[in-house]
Amino acid sequence: MPVILSHRSVTAPLTLLAVCLSTGPTNAQSQMPAPTAKDSTPAIIVTATRDNRAVVDIPANARVITQEDIRQTGAQNVVDALDKMGAASIRTMNDNPALATVSLRGFGENAQGRVLVLRDGQRMNNPDMAGINWLEIPVSMVDRIEILHGSQTALYGDQAVGGVINIITKEAGNKQTGHIAAQGGSWNTFGANAGISGPAQEYRYTADADTLHSGGYRDHSDYDVNALRLMLSRDWSDTLHADINATADDSQYNLPGYLTKEQMATDRRASNTPDDDVSTRNLSATFNIGKELENDNHIDLNAGANHKTTENNTTSWGNFSDTELNGLMAGFRYRHILTLLGIEHRILAGIDSSMDDMQADQFSQRERTTKTVDASITKSNIGGYITDEARFNEQWSLELSGRCEAAQYKAKEQSAGANVFDDDKTHTETAENIGLNYKPTATTKLFTRAGTTYRFPFLDEQASYYGFSDRFFQNVKPETGVNLEAGADAELAAGWSAGITVFHLDMQDEIAYNPLTGANENLDTTRRQGVESRLNWAQENTGKAGLFYTWTDARFTGGPNDGSDLPLVPTHQVTLSGEKTVVHGLNAMAAAHYTGQQYLGSDYANTQEKLDDYITVDLGMRYTPKCMKALEINAGVDNVFDKEYASTGYVGYMANGYYPAAGRTFKAGAAYRF
Repeated sequence: MPVILSHRSVTAPLTLLAVCLSTGPTNAQSQMPAPTAKDSTPAIIVTATRDNRAVVDIPANARVITQEDIRQTGAQNVVDALDKMGAASIRTMNDNPALATVSLRGFGENAQGRVLVLRDGQRMNNPDMAGINWLEIPVSMVDRIEILHGSQTALYGDQAVGGVINIITKEAGNKQTGHIAAQGGSWNTFGANAGISGPAQEYRYTADADTLHSGGYRDHSDYDVNALRLMLSRDWSDTLHADINATADDSQYNLPGYLTKEQMATDRRASNTPDDDVSTRNLSATFNIGKELENDNHIDLNAGANHKTTENNTTSWGNFSDTELNGLMAGFRYRHILTLLGIEHRILAGIDSSMDDMQADQFSQRERTTKTVDASITKSNIGGYITDEARFNEQWSLELSGRCEAAQYKAKEQSAGANVFDDDKTHTETAENIGLNYKPTATTKLFTRAGTTYRFPFLDEQASYYGFSDRFFQNVKPETGVNLEAGADAELAAGWSAGITVFHLDMQDEIAYNPLTGANENLDTTRRQGVESRLNWAQENTGKAGLFYTWTDARFTGGPNDGSDLPLVPTHQVTLSGEKTVVHGLNAMAAAHYTGQQYLGSDYANTQEKLDDYITVDLGMRYTPKCMKALEINAGVDNVFDKEYASTGYVGYMANGYYPAAGRTFKAGAAYRF
C-alpha cells in the first residue's frame, strides 16, 4: 500500500521575512502526486513531504513503519520501534528511552538537532540543546512513523540536515473504538495506557492516557512519565476540515552519570551521580484548518503554542537551574496544480514561522534560595518555500525546491546584579534541492537528488548562560552543507522487495564546544558518505523478515584533524528482524543488531581506544486467542545473551567515561481492543 508523509508549519515576525527575501530566494519543497488509477499497486502515502505522496513517487530514501510493524516487533516505545526496524542509529546514556539520541546519515556525537522530529507535522525539536523526550508519544498513540533519509532543508528548513522523522498519531474514525493495555518487565518496569475514539455528533474525537515507571537498569536511573492527548476534528463541509490537538506530559528521571572502564568491570550498574535529577512538564496545542479548492487545489492554515518547564539538579556539576520555554508557531501552505505545455505541475508554496522565548535561572543550591544567573534568550524564525514537481508522464518526474529562512536571536544575562551581555544576531540562509525520479513500474523507482542544507545555532550555542564562561557568540556561524544521493527501490518477486541509496554529504562550520577556550566554535570541514540498503520478505499468514545494512564513512576533511573519523559514528550497522507464524494466533519474533566500532565522543584526533563493537539479540512471542481476537498478549527478552556493551562514551580529563547499556531484559504486556 502507498505511504504518505505530512507537515505543519510555523509563524514569526514579518520583519524577518523581509530580511530573508532581500538576501536570497524563497524555499521550495518537493511534492509528487499520489499514484494514479493506472497504478496497479496502492502506494504507501507519506505526509512528511508536506503533501500526500506515494513512497514510490518520492526521489529520496523514504520509509514508513506502520502500526502493524510496531505491533509485530513488540516495541514498547517509539525508540524501540526505530531500533528493532533498523530505521535509525540509536544511542543512549542511561538506557532511558526518553533521553535517547536518534541519528541519520552519520551524525554521531553531534546528532542532536540534525534530525528533525515531527509529531503530526509539528516540530518536537527543542530550540536549545536539550534532547527530545521520546516518551512524550506513547507507542499506543502511534499510527505510523514516516522517515525521510537525507537533507530535507529546502522543505522544512532548520534542523532537517540528516533527515526527517514524522510520527503520525491515530485519528478518530466514524466508529467508536477503544483500547486498554498494560506492560511490565525487568528493573521494576510497569506501565498502562488507555484510549478511546469515535464520533460525537458532528465531531470526531480521540483521547489517550499513558503512564510508565521504570527503576532503570543502573542505580539511580529510574524514571516516571505520564502523558495525555486529546484531538477533536470536524468536517464543516465536503471541502472544509478543522482539528485541534492538545497534549500534556510530565516526566521525572534520575541521571546515573558515566563510569570509567575500571568501574564498569567492578559494577556496571553503579552510579557516580546519586544526586542528579531532572523533571519536565510540557503543554502543547495545535490548530489546523484545511480547505479543498477546485481542481484538487488546497490551502492550509495552522497555529500552535507550547509551554515547557524544566528543573535541573545536576549536583555533580554544581548546576541547579530552572528554565521556562514558551513557543508560538503558525504557518500557511497552498497547493496548486496546473498544466503547462502538456506537463502537469504540482506547486506547493508556504510560510513557516516560530518564536521561542526562554527564561533560564541558575541557583547556587537545590533549595533555590540564591539566584546566581538570570538570563533570557529569544529566537524568531521565518521562512518561505516553494516547490514545483513536474510530472512529464507516468514514469518521469522532476522536482525543484527552494527556501529562504531567517533566524533572529536576542539574549541578555545578569549575574550578581551586573549585566553579563545584552546582544542580538540575525542569520539568513537559503537551501535549494533538485530531484529526478524514474518509475518504470508501479512498484519500482530510480532516483537522484542534490541540494544544499543548513542548521541555525541552538539557543545555548549562540549564547552561554550556564554560570561559567558566559557570553554571546557573535562569531558563531550557521552550519551549511551540500547533499548528493542516488538510489533505487524495487519489488524483486512475489513478497520480496529491496532498496539501496548511496549518499554524500559535505558539511562546513559544524558547531561544537571547545573546552580549552570555553567557547562554542565552528569546526573544520567534514564529509559523510555511505550506503543504506534493505531487503524485505513478507508472506501473508506466514511471516515477514527484513535485513538492513548501513555503511558510513564520516571524517574530517580539513584542519589539524584532517582524515580522522568523526566520533560516535560506527562504520557498519546491521539489523535483521522477522516474525513467523507458529500456529494460528501465535507468532514468534526475533531481531539481531550489529554495531561496529566507533571512536569516543570528543576524540577528534582519534588517539583514544574505540568503543567495542557489539551484537544483541531480541526474542519475543505474540498470542491472540482464537476465541477472543480483541485480546493480544506478548512477552519477550531483549539482549538475550546478556551482552555487556556501551553505545556511548566520551573522552574525559582524568579518565574516559562510558555509559553501560542494559543487560538481559524481560518484558511482557497485554492489550484489549474494543
